[in-house]
Amino acid sequence: MTPAPSSRLGGIGFITGDGRPDYLPELANQVFHDARIAPGRSVALDYQPLANPAYETDRTGERLLAADLDRLPTPCIGDG
Repeated sequence: MTPAPSSRLGGIGFITGDGRPDYLPELANQVFHDARIAPGRSVALDYQPLANPAYETDRTGERLLAADLDRLPTPCIGDG
């Protein structure tokens, strides 16, 4: 049986891996900070370095960075 083109390029369809057992544990960390920048507003930063994504040493590490700006709800006074 001839392997599918995706398996010749390092994958076996939607399943991670190419059949060669050179796997290591996936390592992930997270640094998160949330700060109030004004009354009713906050900003959050999130950084996640990832080594051996999908447990494969052949894949390069990833670095994920996210930012979130929130507007906190203000209470309604006098409704009722």
